[in-house]
Amino acid sequence: MATLDELLKDQLKDTTKQDDDDDAGIIRSTLSGIVSGVIKIPEGAFSLGASIIDLGLGTNTAATVEKVFDKINIFEEAAEDTAAGKIAELIVNIGVPGGIAFKAGKNLAKTALSAKKAGTYFSLTGKGLEADVISKGVPKATKFNIAPINKEVQEFALNKKGKVLEYAGGAGLGGIAEGVFVGDVEDAGTLGDFIGGPTKMNREEGGTNRQRAKRELGNRLKFGTEGGVFTAALGVGGVGFNKLRKGPSDSGRAITDPMEKFWNTQFSRFSKKGYKTQDVFDVTEAIRTSTMADERLSILGAETIESELYKLGPKMEKYWTTKEGAKDLAKKKELLNNALVENLDNPDYFTKQLTKEGQDSGFTIKQILDDNKVLRNKTGDLVEKAPLIEDGFTVKFKPLLKQGEEPTGSLKKFYDELGSNDAYGRGAPVDEVKDSIRLQMEAIRNRWGDMFSIYGNTLTKGNLASFKKVLKTKVGDFLDSGSEIFKNKTMGNLLINPVSRPVVNEVADEIQRVTKALNLDLPRNEIDDMVETIYNSATLEKGFDFQKYDKSGIYFNQLPNFFRYTEKSLGDAITNGIKSSNLTKYGGAGNLADITKEVRLPDGSIFNRKELLEKLVGKSKDGLNTVVTGTTRLSNLARRAEVNNEVIKNAARQKVAVDNWLTSVDNIGEEATIKKLGQKPNAPMAVDTVEDAKKYFGGVGGRMGTNGGKSTGDWVEMRFDSDIAPVHGLEKLSVGAIKASEESARLTNNLAGKFSLVGNADALVRGDIVNKNNGLGYTLYKNAFLYPKAGVQLAKTVLGPVTHARNFLSAAAFAGANGVLLNNDLKSLRTAWDTTLGPLIPFSGKKMSPDGALFYDKLLKLGVVNSNVSQGDLIRLLKDVDFGGTLGNLKNRSLNNIMGNFSKIKRYAQDAYTAEDDFWKIFTWLGEKTRLEKSLSEIPNQKGLAIGEPIIQVLDDGSLKNLGKFNEDWLEKRAADLVRNNVPNYAYVSEFVKGLRKWPVGNFVSFPAEMMRTSTNIVETALKEINFKIKLPGMGPGEFVKPFASIGKQRLRGMALTSVVVPTSLVMGAQMLYEVTEDEINALRRYVPKWSKNSTLIPVRNEDDSLSYIDFSNMNAYDLLSRPFQTVINAVDEGRTDGDGIMDDFIRGLATATQEIMSPFVSASIWTEAVQDISPSRLGGRGGIDVDGRRLWNPNDTIGNKLWSQIKHIGEAVAPLNWMQLKRLGLAASSKDSENRFDQYGREYTLGKELAGMVGMRAVDVNPAQGIKYKITDYQRNVRNSRSLFTGRTLRGGPETPEDVIDAYINANRALYLSNRELYKDILAAKELGLSEDSVESSMKERGAGSTYRYLSQGIFKPYTISRAVKDLFRKNAEKIGVSNPLDAAEDIMNAIADRLSNTSIVEGGFPIIENPFKDMPAATLGEVANVAPLPANVTSATPSLTGVNVNGSPFESLNLSQKITKDNTLDTFIP
Repeated sequence: MATLDELLKDQLKDTTKQDDDDDAGIIRSTLSGIVSGVIKIPEGAFSLGASIIDLGLGTNTAATVEKVFDKINIFEEAAEDTAAGKIAELIVNIGVPGGIAFKAGKNLAKTALSAKKAGTYFSLTGKGLEADVISKGVPKATKFNIAPINKEVQEFALNKKGKVLEYAGGAGLGGIAEGVFVGDVEDAGTLGDFIGGPTKMNREEGGTNRQRAKRELGNRLKFGTEGGVFTAALGVGGVGFNKLRKGPSDSGRAITDPMEKFWNTQFSRFSKKGYKTQDVFDVTEAIRTSTMADERLSILGAETIESELYKLGPKMEKYWTTKEGAKDLAKKKELLNNALVENLDNPDYFTKQLTKEGQDSGFTIKQILDDNKVLRNKTGDLVEKAPLIEDGFTVKFKPLLKQGEEPTGSLKKFYDELGSNDAYGRGAPVDEVKDSIRLQMEAIRNRWGDMFSIYGNTLTKGNLASFKKVLKTKVGDFLDSGSEIFKNKTMGNLLINPVSRPVVNEVADEIQRVTKALNLDLPRNEIDDMVETIYNSATLEKGFDFQKYDKSGIYFNQLPNFFRYTEKSLGDAITNGIKSSNLTKYGGAGNLADITKEVRLPDGSIFNRKELLEKLVGKSKDGLNTVVTGTTRLSNLARRAEVNNEVIKNAARQKVAVDNWLTSVDNIGEEATIKKLGQKPNAPMAVDTVEDAKKYFGGVGGRMGTNGGKSTGDWVEMRFDSDIAPVHGLEKLSVGAIKASEESARLTNNLAGKFSLVGNADALVRGDIVNKNNGLGYTLYKNAFLYPKAGVQLAKTVLGPVTHARNFLSAAAFAGANGVLLNNDLKSLRTAWDTTLGPLIPFSGKKMSPDGALFYDKLLKLGVVNSNVSQGDLIRLLKDVDFGGTLGNLKNRSLNNIMGNFSKIKRYAQDAYTAEDDFWKIFTWLGEKTRLEKSLSEIPNQKGLAIGEPIIQVLDDGSLKNLGKFNEDWLEKRAADLVRNNVPNYAYVSEFVKGLRKWPVGNFVSFPAEMMRTSTNIVETALKEINFKIKLPGMGPGEFVKPFASIGKQRLRGMALTSVVVPTSLVMGAQMLYEVTEDEINALRRYVPKWSKNSTLIPVRNEDDSLSYIDFSNMNAYDLLSRPFQTVINAVDEGRTDGDGIMDDFIRGLATATQEIMSPFVSASIWTEAVQDISPSRLGGRGGIDVDGRRLWNPNDTIGNKLWSQIKHIGEAVAPLNWMQLKRLGLAASSKDSENRFDQYGREYTLGKELAGMVGMRAVDVNPAQGIKYKITDYQRNVRNSRSLFTGRTLRGGPETPEDVIDAYINANRALYLSNRELYKDILAAKELGLSEDSVESSMKERGAGSTYRYLSQGIFKPYTISRAVKDLFRKNAEKIGVSNPLDAAEDIMNAIADRLSNTSIVEGGFPIIENPFKDMPAATLGEVANVAPLPANVTSATPSLTGVNVNGSPFESLNLSQKITKDNTLDTFIP
């Protein structure tokens, strides 16, 4: 017998020769595969013809054809050198003829069906496809029948039945083509080879020429049949994928067909748009980005003011953590707040507004409108005023301090409070701090004025007058309405946060004291209920209602009268004997600002009602909080009104377009209208009446869902919250009250009362509603899974320094994939740095400049920045569980200080994480904008477009479309659109994928989803750019240029380089540098962790000749695209010697690839996985074994030690700061003489490798000596499982037949064979990686597998044989239930099977397909034995034969035992 070394040398002999003489390589092999695949197309056709001749004449023409093509196809050998080459060959061989035939079949089916529908006939003239006229009145077909399709056929194609028949025709002809043109169908294989069935290939050898021809033709028929099914499935799958990628219907009209509506709903769940149309998605995005930009600027302003306050003294930050300092800080912030909102009640109004040019000019509206003032730019040139202003409405608040004046009022009090203090030392000059803070305050007030101007421009003249009237009385309260109760949420249904118990008790105690003083004897439970009622009735004015309210701020819809009565009324009530119940009755809505601050009670004590209510709702007196909450509240109002106003204008234009189209159809017909005006325009987003809704939307009307409920119907009336009645209470009001409520709502939202499709209405009305589930079950689930999941994700990302480095470097791939990385300038890098990471560098002293802040603000409004996908998942999850909210409300000051410091660290880390992503998005945006501008202005051999000229696109049908003027605004928006669609963006993640964050599975699931979306978008964008055509001024009919073709080519090159070329080049370069063979790479994959098995592995050879690897997939964002292909290649490569074709291995690889693609979405989250590891198996856990099979503790250890192991395992899972990487780095940095350089397992780490690991490029050592031990353990477990397939199936205690026994025996040996083959490959791989045969044998013996090694080393299989104990169990079971022992009839067959399997090689081939001779025999019964059909007699000879046995009437006398086992001569057919 050959030894393992000899077998290994034989296997490597050809490879070594190849490496020395002709190193084909993956690329050469793949290219050879493509060429070979083309050559095999005619080979298949000729082979088919030859087989037909052989079948008829009994010749051997097929062999001659094969020899001829062997000489012609010089590329086949190189193609088969690698799995990639083999796959490429098969794809080309199948795909080219199959694809052409599929398209031809679809057109043929369309035309035939059209002819049938028209009553004409279908015939073939026999003159060939080129000359054939398919049917009367249908255009003549072109080559392969790919003919232009007439209108009748196109209309039928829209019919569902037509679509089915169309794909059936394409699939049928495609299947025929595959059966005809594939060179060697047996080499290709079928799915039947993998799962069995009628399409399993017949691979018998020998026989006559006619028999061989019959087998060949039969196999081609099987291959073609299966190919037709696959072709149809791929066609339908492609359509489904395209539909899924593009999202639901976007016509703006209701879908009435139930099936179409069902599928549209499913596609909506996975679309970025959700249930909205594209235009409404754009609207909601505009609102989101605008309000986010406003909020960010307000936060930046508040942070600037706070940093200026810290300049007052070097000990200020520490001082403010003390009790005395906290009071001091609160006083300063309160005075700041008073100064900030002072004198807002008397602004200046203008009937003009700045144009975009005016906003960019740097002049104020006062300067422009001043007739006595001449404007000059920075160079001194005169500036024309007219282009800078237009009709409109502008609000300007008066400055806090005019030049040359002294501060007065609240500003003076605030200034006086900013003096120095010995408690915190003397810092920067106070006057500098004062001026800096005042400038920020002025900027904030100016921004408030701008947003009030935006809101005013959306009002009618009458409402505008009312608005100006009440602005005086309510503007201060409107902006200064921040409170804990609402957590700064200012629009939509208010989310009321629970109040802390100490505050409730304090308020209840005071109310109890007051009621006693008023001679009201209320039990404590009624007082507690009263506090709860008051608290829950608190609300904010929805919007800026200047008809119902003349004040703003916090309202209480239910407030007891003793809170509302004046001091005199309270006295009168007691004096006059008014019933006490009147004092405790709840009155109407009351504004907090209207409540008298103090009243004197009959007992002489003071009742500070306003202060008590402020304490209950957590009313903020913090000026910094007002900056943020006031801006956010106003932004929500103004930006929503601004965008909605555009919705109304666009809807009016859409109505006109639809009306014109319908009128044209009435006049000239639909076909002529389509030619003239194009397809029917989309319906308007919103309409005014029910009649319009029916006309433009179709379908049926319904009702909006209320209070989180589901909306009904196809379209609804949009009802917004109003102060008179929330949506959920509207139906309970009178008709008059409803009308008043709707009018109130219209002032909040100008879409109120209009009609829209349900999905659009829900997005526009209820898009910001947060549904809270406070049920016990959800609370337990949240605390057990979601809260820890959020903590773990926080720890592993934003709190991990290594993750930050990887995040920054890997995000560069997005710029690379879009072709920007190598086609941009250094200035863009500097701009991106100064706007993102530069200001965040500690101690750099660099701050974002005002221009930088405005630039970032612009990008935020464009949706370019602040959209990190992984960060988006985390932030949403943190909000879901109110992460840190509980601890943040504790009264313990020390703990609060700790949590406050932690919050600062978390905030900084989150800002840095976002900035790392924003850096490359800004860089990409600048690059896109630059090359767009250059492509349009510098067109080769043409004048190019000048700024201000229109961009006229030439559509495919020759019609023209005006895309707007070529200017800065167009370039900015187009570049932003490219970044949003081609770079991962959390705003574009579907709600379904976002919702997965609430499940115990998946970690940052939005990122892989976005990689799928953007990757296909990049390719689609590139192809569109290459074919994009415009007409330049002065061009004649039919003339055009393609300005973006070079950009499209850059983008395609960038995608190819980033996703394929760079990773492949790194691997190949490392292989050449370190002289690593392909066999070593394959061996390496068997000894890496399972998550790296199909990764891009860069090999590194160490000084001792051992191998390490760098998992480049950790750094490559586009690994998600290449990994499935690598997985398929690996599967095919592993199965290349099994002799049953490539298809089954290809299918297996596809299944594994699909599993890897889905893994981020369905695998357990980090926290869930860790909990499963330590949980008992009876509770669904793994009982102390991790997901990789590593035992976490010894079952026989003490309870204390096991508990510690559990805690340690959980701790390692949730540890922040990339703890393990930093720990290894610390060990590597230790002195060579130090014992601290070793870890607990005696491993030593290299500083260079660990530093490289900080950026995701750590070289991981491979230890086959340790790895083979785990492989042996896995093998032994698999052996036990294989044996249980027999015993578990046949020894259940019930009646079993000999057929059952043989089936179970074959199945057990099949599983055992596969386990042996896997261990054999593992042993070969270990030796390839440098492990000696003695080491392998020693490891096998240590684990009691010495005998296994002996037969594995010879490459043979030792089958499973049943023990005496198992035989006894068979006998006892049969006796117990009174039936014949099935083993008596089956044992000889089992022995024969074992004899045959003993000669089966595990080196090549596969497990033989063995027929069960007892197939279809009657089942055993509990009746008389005589009624059971005769079983085979016992065989006593060495070569037994069965005589006198009939199975289903088929005599066995003429068969020997081996033939009975392998009936129909199928022994040489294998399965993997």
